[in-house]
Amino acid sequence: SVTTTTPYGSGEPPFDICRLAETAGATYVARWTPNKPLQAIRSIKTALSHKGFSVVEIVAQCPTHFGRYAIGSGNPADLLKWIDERSITKAQAESLDPSEREGKFVLGEFVNTERPVYRGTTRYEVERAE
Repeated sequence: SVTTTTPYGSGEPPFDICRLAETAGATYVARWTPNKPLQAIRSIKTALSHKGFSVVEIVAQCPTHFGRYAIGSGNPADLLKWIDERSITKAQAESLDPSEREGKFVLGEFVNTERPVYRGTTRYEVERAE
């Protein structure tokens, strides 16, 4: 697709980093924007203390390039507003058709599970073998 950062298009389809992390086996996955600082901080703390692979994506503004060329403003506040207007919660997204979700930033916690991590799995396998 043609975007401001790929003016000649991209041969690769876009991917959702949170879905990629979930598919890769992450045990904690979340996405927030700078407009949701308390939720972002809570998710970062959870990710740091969570056993296993964790991913927290923060959709941040880039007023220098994206803001200027995509929305016509280099003002960070304008870009934050633009991001906020296109952000929906996971619960809101679940009630929309895929076509209605297109172009939206879906925010929330996507995965929060407990399972044996590699180190714990190895210890379990050794004990089981003995």
